Amino acid sequence: SSAASDVYKRQMYDTALRLIHSAGMVCWLLSAIGVLFMRSNKEAARIITDKIKMPMAFFVPLTGCLLLIERPHLFTEWWMISKIVLSVTASGFAIASRLLLLSETSEIENAFFRYLGLEIILLLSVIMAVCFNG
Repeated sequence: SSAASDVYKRQMYDTALRLIHSAGMVCWLLSAIGVLFMRSNKEAARIITDKIKMPMAFFVPLTGCLLLIERPHLFTEWWMISKIVLSVTASGFAIASRLLLLSETSEIENAFFRYLGLEIILLLSVIMAVCFNG
């Protein structure tokens, strides 16, 4: 009975962590898209970036690492390795776009939207990889 209880607890932990990880990914993607549409209101873009996008860019890889601790065999799967690389790269673009958002010069605006666009494309690629393979 104790072994069955442990298995049940592990399954509940795994399910809860997957839901939290997926919800974080959706929040990250939607906040990045929201910032993209806020190009005329820089203050609103900063608030969304500071309150949602950047915390999610940290939180999603963290919960992903917690999930991988439970299933280290997934490191041998090509789609998981691709997902990790794309997610870490998207986090890098999130940081880069945040730094550019703080800048006051208008020349940097094109680079900001380029980084933000690449971040969104990478996040969509990660979601597609999960939907098709995991």
